[in-house]
Amino acid sequence: NLITILFSLLVEGTALDVSPYVYHRDPRYFAPLTDSFWPDRWLKAEKGAEKLVHNTAAYFPFSYGPAGCVGKQLALMEIRAVITLILQRFDVRFTEAYDPARWEKEMNDYFVLLLGELPTVITPRKTS
Repeated sequence: NLITILFSLLVEGTALDVSPYVYHRDPRYFAPLTDSFWPDRWLKAEKGAEKLVHNTAAYFPFSYGPAGCVGKQLALMEIRAVITLILQRFDVRFTEAYDPARWEKEMNDYFVLLLGELPTVITPRKTS
């Protein structure tokens, strides 16, 4: 298994970054309609409905573990409030000329860390 091999190569203390985008579109964790906007996937499946794969442990938009976002619950509450207000007050649609498939085609994901200059002066403290 490739994952097992990769984890065996990690040295203790190594930070590992896994893109939630990949997990959130994997049919092993969310199916059917993995690549579709389908809010009903978060509702309980009805008896006799198509097999629903819904692994909430694979949904981690706020990261996971000790580096997870401490403001997750507040952010989720704010998102729900804002989306509710928007949908109550506005009709939302794409413009006629826009192709929704462009969204993913034009998406770029970068993991970039740029460190700038850190000018410091260190001098001994005066003791009395």
